[in-house]
Amino acid sequence: ADAMNEKGLCVAGLNFPGKAFYRQTDHTKTNVPAFDFIAYVAAKFSSVEDLTKEFEKINITDRAFSEKLPCPTLHWMVSDNTSSVVIESSKTGIYLYKNPLDVMTNLPEFQEQLENYKKMRSEEGSAPSDFPVMLSSSSRFLRMAHFLGNNFTKTDPDSIISHVFHLLDTVAVPDASVKMQNGNYHKTTYSMCLDTLNKRYFVRTYENSRISCVQLNEKMLSTTDLSIFTIPQTQDYLTLN
Repeated sequence: ADAMNEKGLCVAGLNFPGKAFYRQTDHTKTNVPAFDFIAYVAAKFSSVEDLTKEFEKINITDRAFSEKLPCPTLHWMVSDNTSSVVIESSKTGIYLYKNPLDVMTNLPEFQEQLENYKKMRSEEGSAPSDFPVMLSSSSRFLRMAHFLGNNFTKTDPDSIISHVFHLLDTVAVPDASVKMQNGNYHKTTYSMCLDTLNKRYFVRTYENSRISCVQLNEKMLSTTDLSIFTIPQTQDYLTLN
């Protein structure tokens, strides 16, 4: 679902149903299955600039991981310390868009999200009277773009990480609030924050709002073994008496 490498390059895949379209193998290009695109970018590139230079050579293919795991319907956001891009593979082509807002959600296409933001943006920098409060992807994109666009003056890592999780709260989907056609409910199962400078992965689950952290260290970088960490799924508390 998301990744960060030792250079601080981050990749996230978001749902893109009905729009994602992948191609058959092209022997003139580097063929990357959609299910493997996050791992490929994290393993291959050091920065958004590196990816941008090589992007024309990449072909995202429709090869499934297995019969039980069909091709995912995703588009991707790739970010480093200084810039961000969105990658979408649709029937008309494979595109890389500069992402000036550093924001991404699911549907619709990224260019439509940008147009929606331009329509909503207020000159004063405060939320307009018709500020979107719904839980659709489009509304969540606009909320995050607006909040992220306002200045945050603190620069210490702990304050920034806390701020990021507060921003993510504005776009989280509570359980039993959005019903799907099959009768189940959408919910935000986890929220995460990647610290690209200190190479730390922060995550908070729906069941446990305490933030957990994994530090990418030299021991992990020097081994081929897979490190697996269990996130506590039961809510814990700091008892004050």
